[in-house]
Amino acid sequence: MVTARLRFWEGVSPNALRLMVTTMILSILMMGIAAVTRTLFILRLDLGTEFFGVYNAFAAFGYTGMAIPAGLLGRRFGLKPTMVFGVVTFLVGYLLGPLVEYTPHTLWVPWSLAAQFISAAGYSILSVNASPAIMATTRPDNRSKTYSLLSTTRNLGVFVGLVAGGMLPTRIAALMNWSLDTTDPYRVALLGSGLLAVSALFVVLRYQEGDASITAKEPVAREGLFPALSLGLVLVYIVLSQSAIAVCHSFCNAYMDTELHLSADFIGWLSALGQVFAVFIPFAVPRLRNRMDNSSVLILASLVSALLVAPIIAGESWVLAGITRMGVMSMSAIWMPVIQMYQMEMVQAEYRPIAFALVSVALGANFGLISLFGGYIIEAWGYPSLFLIGAVAAVAGSVFLLAIRARPAMQPRFAN
Repeated sequence: MVTARLRFWEGVSPNALRLMVTTMILSILMMGIAAVTRTLFILRLDLGTEFFGVYNAFAAFGYTGMAIPAGLLGRRFGLKPTMVFGVVTFLVGYLLGPLVEYTPHTLWVPWSLAAQFISAAGYSILSVNASPAIMATTRPDNRSKTYSLLSTTRNLGVFVGLVAGGMLPTRIAALMNWSLDTTDPYRVALLGSGLLAVSALFVVLRYQEGDASITAKEPVAREGLFPALSLGLVLVYIVLSQSAIAVCHSFCNAYMDTELHLSADFIGWLSALGQVFAVFIPFAVPRLRNRMDNSSVLILASLVSALLVAPIIAGESWVLAGITRMGVMSMSAIWMPVIQMYQMEMVQAEYRPIAFALVSVALGANFGLISLFGGYIIEAWGYPSLFLIGAVAAVAGSVFLLAIRARPAMQPRFAN
């Protein structure tokens, strides 16, 4: 078993490995520690549930708003300089956030939103350019494995971050004799963990642009250089299908804190347990793609994600919430590498940063809308209504992609 796992790494280029490590480090911070520690930090600023929804929305707006400029920057200045700029931008925003209490109270809201926007924009700049950078260093016959490993390393980073996000504030509070009801342990944890981004900067600086060894012929879209119609249809699917995942990512931890009154430690470990599945489940992607095409895998992942939201709607229990949290995270780990391959193979290499930027816009728009209106929906109708909306939208996305497959004129058309 161990030998088989090690063989899975064979044939992956050093450049791709460097980008995986960089992505993993930023995932530890952005998707792991921030998902727990920063959430609890913001909630303890006592700015209200509505603000928490807007705060999450600004992360999506930062990611979305910077996606297309990031693609243009990558095409204009090269992938490596743009990714370095992205890591630096992320670091600035991540470290500014915990310093909000050192500003006048009237600046707490704009300061927090600006820091959230900047860190998300930096993460967007890296992500938008990392995907085509990996594509450029990977042969088509090895692409499924490489993108599966990218998903695995990203989710491994999230796992480490979730564990650290739950443990760090608790340990710091015990060491300093601080209450977990104050912001102090969370602020120190965020500032200390932010220094990890410096190591990501050193790793991405070792990326060698133009060091690709692509020997097999690339698939080229029949619709021309940029298949606008096909990609546009895929973007509609993305906005709908990600709703179940976005709802849980944005509000599951807040739900467990405010409604179930679980400790930060427990929330971190519960989320981390879901990441254990998310770390290993991408290894199934190559086998799934041997049995089904990309669109079938995407439809299956979206439908299962919607189904897994049902437990958290059914009742107030940490067991039910944990099933939803862990299950949705696992499906996201399957969905992400497949959607990356699906849309990347639709366009030629020079347009891939722009193509993935548009995908990032769709992802960010979905997260942004859910985060922006989620807080208001919770205040009006409660958490179950919001989770139900996310599940229904994910089912609608699957139906939409089925409709595309059923009509040849609407299908993305690839070269043979």
